Amino acid sequence: MIEKVANELYENILSQLSIGVCVVDEDLSIVYVNDFFFDRIESNEKPEIGESILKYVPNQNDFIKRKIKSVFVLKNSTFSYWEQR
Repeated sequence: MIEKVANELYENILSQLSIGVCVVDEDLSIVYVNDFFFDRIESNEKPEIGESILKYVPNQNDFIKRKIKSVFVLKNSTFSYWEQR
């Protein structure tokens, strides 16, 4: 019960941020994405949980792969501005 409430609170907070948040696993599958992120990607399709993030940013695949690989190699979180790509 507590875990469910915590997850709902977590998603509620992330959904209201005025920054894009996309959480992926090591296979580049989307675990969570907020609306702000969706509004700023190049795709007209809304990202689905479990889909590869690469599907939604086809012109940025190399950049995304490098950024995400570094997270799992270094065991550290990362962020980037779209202007960095």
